[in-house]
Amino acid sequence: MFRTLDDFCDVWKDEGESTNKVLATLTDASLSQAVTADHRTLGRLGWHLAQTIPEMMSKMGLTIPGADEHAPVPSTAKAIADAYALSAAELPRQMRVHWTDASMNVIDEMYGERWTRSYSLRLFVLHQTHHRGQMTVLMRQAVFRCPASTAPRGKSGRSGTSSRRRSSRPGSCVGRPLIARDSVEERGHGAAEPWNDGSPIEEFILVEGAFR
Repeated sequence: MFRTLDDFCDVWKDEGESTNKVLATLTDASLSQAVTADHRTLGRLGWHLAQTIPEMMSKMGLTIPGADEHAPVPSTAKAIADAYALSAAELPRQMRVHWTDASMNVIDEMYGERWTRSYSLRLFVLHQTHHRGQMTVLMRQAVFRCPASTAPRGKSGRSGTSSRRRSSRPGSCVGRPLIARDSVEERGHGAAEPWNDGSPIEEFILVEGAFR
């Protein structure tokens, strides 16, 4: 888990850049791409990532400009990409103004549970990575290239390789949250860390509720 602001900001720099690349690749025509009619579209997934930054950070005392959690999916890819880019860039700035390293140990009410901010930020990053992986699958189905740093192997650029492995099973987190496997009420505060079992993101326990 994250112990300092620098720990998170270093990871977020790469995560934000990777997600910005994916969103910048979307076209207006691709936004309706979905695995099936009852699954999220590319546009909905991208908008969900943009909405999650202000929504989740508000529960930890930060006010991040960007997409309102109740706003409908925009009709243009640029609107989605711009909203995400605004929030992603502002997040580390707001953290450095309002938090210290000690803030990582603060406990907040999060989706019916009590989580340390360190723990919440870890789930926040994993949640984004998971949905970005879903998006790359839909991008393949829409028949256009994924950014090289995020594409499933064999489907980006001439080399057909990716520098990182990403979750690529669609539909495994459709409107559902990541829920820890342990029974400790205050997640991440002196608890056994349930995310260190080597399981891929798509294998996390999923239930209805938060991370809408």
